[in-house]
Amino acid sequence: LHFPVVQECDGIAERWIEIPAAGQDEDALEYPAPGPKLLPKK
Repeated sequence: LHFPVVQECDGIAERWIEIPAAGQDEDALEYPAPGPKLLPKK
């Protein structure tokens, strides 16, 4: 689950909209869309 976001400040926009393909490392993307990290119950 990812949430594409456009961040705007002083007329400049950063588009955090890249959604990784299945098995793709999010760190390989320049502007990855944020998403929750689900952890197992303790």
